[in-house]
Amino acid sequence: MKISITRTKLARIRQAVGGLPADEREVLMLVCSEGLSYRNAAEELGISQDELKCRLLRARQALMKTMSAFPHLLMKQDNDLHPMGVSRIRR
Repeated sequence: MKISITRTKLARIRQAVGGLPADEREVLMLVCSEGLSYRNAAEELGISQDELKCRLLRARQALMKTMSAFPHLLMKQDNDLHPMGVSRIRR
């Protein structure tokens, strides 16, 4: 099952991501959006992989809390879905 996102929902996701501290947002974007490995993302940021994992965990937890009103946007329902459960954006 694929999930489509309306502009309103996409705006809510962007707002939630934008509300993260810069260091957490940066890690989230490198790993989840750009698809970098933990190793490559850590090297890009000049931090250890353990620190990267901590930041990523905090970012994901904050997003889960913020987006709890939209659980369907956070569930993986198909193997080819984006890590946040988003596969297609409807404009």
